[in-house]
Amino acid sequence: EILLTYSFSNIRAIGIKITEGLNPTRNIYLCLKDNRNIPLTSVQEPISISNLEEEAADLAKFLDLNLENL
Repeated sequence: EILLTYSFSNIRAIGIKITEGLNPTRNIYLCLKDNRNIPLTSVQEPISISNLEEEAADLAKFLDLNLENL
């Protein structure tokens, strides 16, 4: 188990990155103001795009952050 702590003032947005093709990926990221993107989703079989968007939107709304497409 790894615990990472970031100051809320350093968080810019919640980001979504979707890559299609031979190895599709669908990830949610915590986007920091210093342009680092911390992945929040585990490495697994890609979930549906609608579920990914819903999870990201719920998280962004809960944290009162913008939602970005990476």
